[in-house]
Amino acid sequence: MPDATPPAAATAGGLPPPKQPDSPPMGVSSMSGPTPNRGYEAAVAQRVGSVIPMLLDSVKLVGATSEMGRKLLKIITSLSDIAPPGSVSPAAQKNQLEQQQMRNAQNMETNQQIRPGAGGGPPGAGAGGPPGGGAAGMMGAMA
Repeated sequence: MPDATPPAAATAGGLPPPKQPDSPPMGVSSMSGPTPNRGYEAAVAQRVGSVIPMLLDSVKLVGATSEMGRKLLKIITSLSDIAPPGSVSPAAQKNQLEQQQMRNAQNMETNQQIRPGAGGGPPGAGAGGPPGGGAAGMMGAMA
């Protein structure tokens, strides 16, 4: 009769094979999974709903039959699954617009604090003179 080796001796170095865990890792439970935050989902649906009218205006500019218009319509159709037409009230759209305006104003203030030399003067008060170097540039181009 051949000598049978026990399973523990069959592994390298004579160590037993690693034991498979009987339970899931700590903090993971099969009873509960990640739960979506309904408040965030509602906020995202509201934002998407306020973007759709802007995209529809863009389609009007380029035409629904153009390549860009067809792509925009495909995007709008896809976004309509998240925020169906009419799901965002005019008051919610107004709130979104006001929040975006406040964020933009705060960002502008922050940018001006970071770069104090930028945006200090009135628009168009740059290096002066018309584009192309003024009269000297014109004379050089004519010669």
